[in-house]
Amino acid sequence: MIIKPVTSEKIVKIMEKENKLLFSTDRRYNKDDIKKEFESVFNVKVIKTI
Repeated sequence: MIIKPVTSEKIVKIMEKENKLLFSTDRRYNKDDIKKEFESVFNVKVIKTI
């Protein structure tokens, strides 16, 4: 479901400034599915989805 992290100059600036990460995902899944997967794989708590 989670394919890979996205990196570019723009994304690196967002990471540094806003402490956010961007991941490429399969379009068939909704935000709740991705949130659950992310929390289980990385053992973290997702605060907010955009």
